[in-house]
Amino acid sequence: MKMIHKIKKPNNLKALGVETVVFVLLFGLLGTLLLFEQKGYRAVTNTSESTLIDEDRWYEVKNENAGAVAANAPECLVLRSAGERYSRRLSENIVYTLNSLNVNVSVKDFYIAAEPDPDDPVQKNRQFSIRGTDDPTVENTEAEKTADESAADVNDAATKDSADAAEQPTVPEKTVIPEIDYQSYDEIAVCFSDISVMEQDIEKLGAWLNGGGHLIFAGGLDEKTDLAKWSDILGTEPEQEAAPVLADSLRFNTDLLAGTNDREFSDDVISGEVLEVAVRKDCTVHISTAEETPVPLLWERKSEKGQVFVCNADLMEAKNDRGIIAAVHCRFYPVYAYPVINASVYCIDDCPSPIPAGYEKNVVAQYGYTVGDFYANVWMPSMQRIADEYGIKYSTFAVQTYDNNTSGEFGNTDNRESAAYYASLILNMGGEVGIHGYNHQPLVLEGYKFDKENEGYTAWPNVMSMLESVKSVIKYTEGLTDDLYVEAYVAPSNVLSNEALTEMISQIENLRIYAGVYTGTADQLVQEYKVLSNGVVYCPRLTADMQMEDSEWWTQLNELNYHYIESNFIHPDDILDEQRSDGGDFDQMLSGYRQMIEWNRSMGLRDTTISECGAAVQRYCNLNYTQNIDGDTMTLKLDGLIDTAYMMVRTNGKKIVSVDGGEVSECSDNVYILEAKSPEITIKTVEKNESLFDS
Repeated sequence: MKMIHKIKKPNNLKALGVETVVFVLLFGLLGTLLLFEQKGYRAVTNTSESTLIDEDRWYEVKNENAGAVAANAPECLVLRSAGERYSRRLSENIVYTLNSLNVNVSVKDFYIAAEPDPDDPVQKNRQFSIRGTDDPTVENTEAEKTADESAADVNDAATKDSADAAEQPTVPEKTVIPEIDYQSYDEIAVCFSDISVMEQDIEKLGAWLNGGGHLIFAGGLDEKTDLAKWSDILGTEPEQEAAPVLADSLRFNTDLLAGTNDREFSDDVISGEVLEVAVRKDCTVHISTAEETPVPLLWERKSEKGQVFVCNADLMEAKNDRGIIAAVHCRFYPVYAYPVINASVYCIDDCPSPIPAGYEKNVVAQYGYTVGDFYANVWMPSMQRIADEYGIKYSTFAVQTYDNNTSGEFGNTDNRESAAYYASLILNMGGEVGIHGYNHQPLVLEGYKFDKENEGYTAWPNVMSMLESVKSVIKYTEGLTDDLYVEAYVAPSNVLSNEALTEMISQIENLRIYAGVYTGTADQLVQEYKVLSNGVVYCPRLTADMQMEDSEWWTQLNELNYHYIESNFIHPDDILDEQRSDGGDFDQMLSGYRQMIEWNRSMGLRDTTISECGAAVQRYCNLNYTQNIDGDTMTLKLDGLIDTAYMMVRTNGKKIVSVDGGEVSECSDNVYILEAKSPEITIKTVEKNESLFDS
C-alpha cells in the first residue's frame, strides 16, 4: 500500500462539543485508512477504447474523409436573410449541426429590404442569444474551419471585436428573391421570420411539401406575415389574428428530446415576444409556453406525404440548441443514426491547490471549521461518498500557487504536502489530475484587455515565461505521487491567448487535452469537440457549479441529444463564493450535484475522466458513415472505426428488435444508443404496436 500524506485535523471547533469532535476525527481517520486498505492505491487504468491515440498512431488511423458527407445523404437547402445577423447565425448553426448528422447542406440568400427596428424586443432577442451566452455561433464555426492546424479558434477579445464589426448586416435597398428549384431538395430550412417575401412561391413550396418534402420554419414567425395565406403550410388556424405576446417560460409536451419528461424552463432560457397563434388539431405541439393557456412554440404537422416543423420562438440559433435541431431533422425519417461521444465528465478546478487560511463566515456558520478543515473533513469526504455511491470518477486540475508572479522563477512548493494528499485521494478513486495553471494567471500577453469579470489578473511579459510556468506546474503535479501523468489542461478562468495555445501545443507534449468551454464570452476559450491533426483533443465543458441554473440544464439537455455528453466543473471553494454557492448552504449544493449526476446516469452516459473523454472524442471525430433503410432494416457502414464507437439511433413509431455488429441500449422512448463494434451494422425494427413474431 502506498503511503500518502495526511492533513492535520482541526483541534478546536467551536461549533461542536469536544467529544463529538474527537469521535468525528477518529471515525474519519479510520474510514480513510480502511478505504486505502480495501481498495489499495492505484493509478487510472484505461480499457483500449478509453485510451488516447498518440500522434503517430493517430496519423495511421485518421480517416481523411472524416466529417465528409456521404453521397447518399439527404439534400438540405438553408434559406437565410443576408442582411440580418440573427438569420446568418441561425443558418450557420443549422448548417453545422446538419453537416455533423451526415446531411448535404447548401445555402441561398434572400436580400430583404426591411431594416430591423432597434426598439423591437423581438428583433433584440434575435440579434443576441438569450440562453446565457454571448457566443455568436457564426463566428465560432467560421473560426473552427481553420483551427485544426493553427489552433486559431481561441476567442481572443480583440479578434472577436473585429469579427463582430465585420459581421454587421448591410440592409439592401430592395428585396431580392433567389430562384429555387424545390424539387432538388429533400429538406428546406427557412432561417428568417418575415416569410411574406416567399409568398410568390407558396404554391410551389406547398406542392413540394405535399409531395414528400421536409420543411422547417426555424426563424420564428413575424406579425407582418399574412397567416391566412400560409395556414395550409404552417398548420395555423386561417381566421385568426395573431398578436405578439411575451414568452418567459416553456414546457416540453412530448418526448422530442430524450430526458425532458414534461420538463419546464423559466425566463433563464426564453424571454422574448412570440406570436400568439392557434394551431390545427392535426398538429403535434412539442414545446409550448408553460402557462394555463399555452402558446405553441414548436409544432409538427404531416402534410400529405410531407412534413413540416414550425418554430415560433428563438429555439435553434445558439450552440446549446443543437439537440433540438438534431431531433427535428430525425423526425423526418422512420429511423436515423448519427455518431455521438458518450461521456460524462466531472471536473474539479483548483484541486489540488493552496487552501485559504483561517475562517470564512459560511463555513463557520454551518460547521465551525476553518476553510482547510472544511476541505479535509466535509468537502472531500462528501466527494468520496458521491463517487462511491454513483461510481463516478473525478478529473481535477491543479494550481501550484496563487501568487501573481509572471516572470522569473516558478518554483513555489509551499503547498506540496496537502496537494500530494488530495492528489492521492483523487487517483485512488479512479480519477485523473491535470493542471489549471502555475498560479491561476491567464496566459495572455501584456496589453490584453480583460473583460470586467476577469479584471485584476496579471498578464505575462512573453510567451517563454508562460511556457516555463506550465512546465513547472506539470513537473510539480507529476511529482506529487507515483503514477501521476498529466495530460489535460484547463485555462485559468477559461482564458487562453492564441499565442500561448499555439506554442503549448507545439512544445509541451504532455498536454493532449485542452478543455475550454462550449459556450461563453469573448474573453473565454470557446471550443467545439474536435481533434487536431496531431491528435490533440478539444474537450469543452458544458456546465458549471453544483446547483445549475435553467440555462445550464438547457445546455445539458441539448448536448445529451446531440453529442450525448455532459461535462461539468466545480471548485472546492464554491461555498466561499456567493454566486457559485447560491447562498452558501453546502447541503443544498450537494443535493443539486447529486441531482445532476443521477440524471446523467438515468440517461445511460458513461462515466469517464477527461482523458477518457478525449479518447472518445477522437473516435467520434474519426468516424464517417452511410446509412440505408430498406423497409424495417437499417444498414450502417462505418469508415474510420478505430475499435469502438457510439451512435444515437432515433426511431419514429418503431422499436429496435435486433442488432448485428453492435449492441443497443434504450436511452428513452424512441432514442437508443448503439455501441458499434463492426464496420457494418444491421438494425432491424418493427412498428411499436407490432411484435417481432408478427413481422
